[in-house]
Amino acid sequence: MSYDGQSDVKDIINRLQSPLSEVSVLLALLAGPLDCLNLLPPQFRRYNTDPLPHGTVVPHRHVPLIQRVLLEHIAPTWRDALVDEGAVILLEQYFCPDTFLFASRAAGEVTLLAYSSILSIPLTTYSIHLLVRLTREYPIDSLHATVFSSSNAAFTKQCFSWEDCIRNVFAVPAKVANALGERREEVPQSLEHATYFNDISSRYETLVFSLSGGASKGMSIQAPEYQLAHV
Repeated sequence: MSYDGQSDVKDIINRLQSPLSEVSVLLALLAGPLDCLNLLPPQFRRYNTDPLPHGTVVPHRHVPLIQRVLLEHIAPTWRDALVDEGAVILLEQYFCPDTFLFASRAAGEVTLLAYSSILSIPLTTYSIHLLVRLTREYPIDSLHATVFSSSNAAFTKQCFSWEDCIRNVFAVPAKVANALGERREEVPQSLEHATYFNDISSRYETLVFSLSGGASKGMSIQAPEYQLAHV
């Protein structure tokens, strides 16, 4: 049987759930999958001491598992240490990849998966921080481009993915308000209902303009019409 690296990915996930002895071990565990996804910033390549084979990490299969482990086990105990090491970006790349990788297909996929992972468990101060970053750096028109960018995916599947994306995006303000209301903490301004939906409306106009611009150049608008109907 040929080696495909899947056991290595499972081992990384298991080790992230287990007590870690030092930050250098954590940095190596974080760097491997990121490099495999082409999301590892160049300045952190030295931490990838045991590279995974190309294509080993499958975003829809592995990233949600890693995201959940990071939210539940790593962020609460190791975030301050990563900040001290100047390497907290290795944690945040799994949710909101740096914008220098904005055009990366993997970056968009990770972002879409991040919404589901974050909203599927109780919100913390850190996960709300991630939502603030996501809404600012990956607005709705960028998410739309990610969902419909793959020429290999069936259009029906893309539409279901878009509906899931919209459901998650629109759920953010209420979930944040409920979580922080229980703790009597102030909601970040960008996640307040009025500000949040005003920003979405503005980016939605950008999306409509870009799609109508394609139509004016003789491109088919059948797919966008269906897409926009589900926004």
